[in-house]
Amino acid sequence: IAKLPLAAGLRALSQDLPKGNAARTIECLAAKLERGVPLDQAAAAPDVRLPPYLCGLLACGLRSNNLGIVLEQFLRHERLRDDLRRVVIRRALLEAG
Repeated sequence: IAKLPLAAGLRALSQDLPKGNAARTIECLAAKLERGVPLDQAAAAPDVRLPPYLCGLLACGLRSNNLGIVLEQFLRHERLRDDLRRVVIRRALLEAG
C-alpha cells in the first residue's frame, strides 16, 4: 500500500479490509479519486460517509507525507478489531452452549 498512488492504495486497502462498511467507504473514495475529484471533496461527499476519525487520519497522513504508513496502521487496526470481535463472539457462544 505504501508505494502505490493514493487511489490505487485506497483500492488495495479496501480489498484487504474485512468486508463491511469501511471497505465499501474506502472503495467509493478510491473511485472518486480515480475520476479526478480532489481528496477533500471526495471525503466530504455524502455517498462516501467517511467517519471523522478516518478523515483525520487521511489528512494527517497527507500532511506528514506518511499516508502509506497511516493506511497500513489503519488496516492493521481494522484486522485486529475484526479478529477480536470473532474471538468475543466465539467465547460468548461457547459459554452459552
